[in-house]
Amino acid sequence: MGTKKKASELIFNLQWRHKLDNGGDKSNVIGMYDTPTTTSNFEMFKSYLLKNSGVADNDVKVTYLTDNGQEWVIDSQEWFEIALSAFRLKARLGEIIFLKLDKISSQMGRKHSNDVETQFDNSINSNADVPPEWFINYMKQVT
Repeated sequence: MGTKKKASELIFNLQWRHKLDNGGDKSNVIGMYDTPTTTSNFEMFKSYLLKNSGVADNDVKVTYLTDNGQEWVIDSQEWFEIALSAFRLKARLGEIIFLKLDKISSQMGRKHSNDVETQFDNSINSNADVPPEWFINYMKQVT
């Protein structure tokens, strides 16, 4: 009787920057199998995270926390695919992936500006054309 190897399991520790309106936990751990159904699309991935963290709406920013404390906002399919490479490496090493969640509507009220560009903190990904250092290091290890 042959056995098939199971898909890699990705374990996420979700941390909220602020207390949830519904009084829920500021942190929880969820897992998902790394299959084409669950990890091929950023919107489906985000929906799964939010559904399993007790949030009904999609008004949430997802940020990946690297081992050296850097934060990388995952806000598009492109950034999701880059982060997914790091997620898979951490899963192979048996490590937990840390993500921060933040309600976008709570951020909007913090900055008082009429200029759209200054309403958001762009310092996290100021060099959008340059891959993050963690990704460059990962690619060096793989090749």
